Amino acid sequence: MAAADDVALDPLSASWLEDGAGGNAKRNVELLREYTSRAEPSATHRVDLRLLRSPVQTLGDERGRVRALRVVRTRIERLLRDPADGGDAGGTEGWLREGVPALVTWAGWAAIDAHERSAGPAKGRPRVKLVRVGDLARIANAGAAAGQ
Repeated sequence: MAAADDVALDPLSASWLEDGAGGNAKRNVELLREYTSRAEPSATHRVDLRLLRSPVQTLGDERGRVRALRVVRTRIERLLRDPADGGDAGGTEGWLREGVPALVTWAGWAAIDAHERSAGPAKGRPRVKLVRVGDLARIANAGAAAGQ
């Protein structure tokens, strides 16, 4: 199940979806929108899709079985503010690093992506995924330092 409010796109996301998103992203949004129109299932179990939310607590029963997750709405407004509109793009990275010391920046992500793609052709694949956290951090930090 998905709530219509969770699937509604802000103007920036709608513009990206229309002009820059790939087919997978467009199809995912179509599927989520379709889920919002479905009737409530009669099954004993269901999965609710809660977008832009983060789990903060696992709720269990006396036997230790998970019964629910407590979630909070994710606050991303600071990340979306455009510097031209008074946002502080330079300060956002510092603010994020306060809570996430191992933060991977866009430059770091781009370095990981380039590394994975460059390793693929030798194995006849589009990319070879890095799976060890240490390897990901090493490549991301080197890329961020190089300003990729």
